Amino acid sequence: MQRVALMMATCGLLCAAARGADVDIALVRMGVGNHVRPGDPTAILVRVTSGMQAPVQARVEWVVVNADGDMARYARDVALAPGAPVERWLYGVTPIVSSAAQTAVDKVTIVRVLEMQDGRVQRVLGEKRIDGSTGEEPAVPVETTESLIGVIGDGRAGLAALATPTPNLGFIASMSELTKIARGISAGDLPDRWEGLASYESIIWTNAPLQSVGIDQARALLDWTRRGGNFVIVLPEAGDPWGLGGQRNRTPFAEALPERAERRDAVPVSELLPVLTRSGALRNAEARTSIWTFANDPGNGFSPLLLAPAPVDANTGNVATDATIAGRALAVRRPFGFGFVTVIGVDVDGLDRRALTADGIPQADQFWNRILGRRA
Repeated sequence: MQRVALMMATCGLLCAAARGADVDIALVRMGVGNHVRPGDPTAILVRVTSGMQAPVQARVEWVVVNADGDMARYARDVALAPGAPVERWLYGVTPIVSSAAQTAVDKVTIVRVLEMQDGRVQRVLGEKRIDGSTGEEPAVPVETTESLIGVIGDGRAGLAALATPTPNLGFIASMSELTKIARGISAGDLPDRWEGLASYESIIWTNAPLQSVGIDQARALLDWTRRGGNFVIVLPEAGDPWGLGGQRNRTPFAEALPERAERRDAVPVSELLPVLTRSGALRNAEARTSIWTFANDPGNGFSPLLLAPAPVDANTGNVATDATIAGRALAVRRPFGFGFVTVIGVDVDGLDRRALTADGIPQADQFWNRILGRRA
């Protein structure tokens, strides 16, 4: 009897090995921007490569033991062709295992590939055990007491101060929470469903090429905004990738962009300093930049959020404007569902890279607090 049981166990292992050889499974990343907060919807990007001789319909499953101890399965169907790698986002919830987020990131879960026919499972093609260290880059845990901001592109844009604790403290003295900044998210690495962005408080698009984003990814980002996200677009100093010069409909974000904007070249950076930093000293007093300004009614539901400095008429109380940027809107905002879309006409990422002041431009509390709705 023991011999029969041993033979059956050996056969099971051999069959499992054979099934595992049918496909190669790799975890590309856990969490958009490789950041994961336990208890929130989480996206994982999985790559499956078929080693079979013929195409097959398959289902990719992410199996997670939830907080109730039940086996939760999150799945998507795919078509596998021989030798052709296929990448798919899967969406599930990483349970809160303990008070430390790292525990949830280290928890082992399973990705399984099943052969399907007429909606029925035929056999297991392969499976892989994964955790936060299995991906091409290790996942960064985000505590439930921390906020999370995503940056599309590799720009810093003066945001580092929001994630830097006060010396000798584990937090920022003037804030109730620390903020993690997920930099370097490429447009092509955005998820195709809004759930993948659920952990983010704000998404800031800096210098990433717009051409890399797909229709489903753009729709997911706008759906996330409608559900309460804060989508911030920083217009670049060079070019017009967002089509604000009259071709915004060529982008997948047309419904979330202002209708009217005016480009201004060779603007002295010194004229922008009061809204960007508390420092009045430029290392290069002649430094100039190109910006976009907006009318009082930019269209499509937008209204001015941030104005360039300008004198006020003592008689009327109105802001005095002239041919310069004085009194022009440098940033505009509109409600978008339960969230907001903000468009910034100053390339703050480009200015940050130029290191024009000792403290950097922009300073987080002077500039970003108003954009991100923070008080300190």
